[in-house]
Amino acid sequence: MSPQGSLRVLLVDDDADLRMIYKTHLELEGYEVHAADNGLTALTLLRLQDYVVIVSDINMPFMNGLLLLAQLKAEFPNLPMILLTGIAMKTEADTAQRFGVSAVLAKPFPLQQLALAVASAVGRSKKY
Repeated sequence: MSPQGSLRVLLVDDDADLRMIYKTHLELEGYEVHAADNGLTALTLLRLQDYVVIVSDINMPFMNGLLLLAQLKAEFPNLPMILLTGIAMKTEADTAQRFGVSAVLAKPFPLQQLALAVASAVGRSKKY
């Protein structure tokens, strides 16, 4: 159990280095972080565990973040999601906003921005 009482985050990114950086930072913030390298794997984990928020890259193989978001809203409509993108396209951000995503962060971003977005999505206050 995490120090915050099981604030479990699902982190989805196909870049192993970024996944490790984000995972480590969120763990230092007190979250229990599970990681997946694509949307299909993330859906499997979502069906097996409870999470307080999903943090997902948009551009991934097998199932991208927007397709994952659509599936998430169909199966887990109240679960907040934060999307990350290395290609900050306005159309992706607009699509994500229509689906009710909590935030869209354009890579590269300060790790504090990720921590603030996660804290906001799960209703925690965070000050940097």
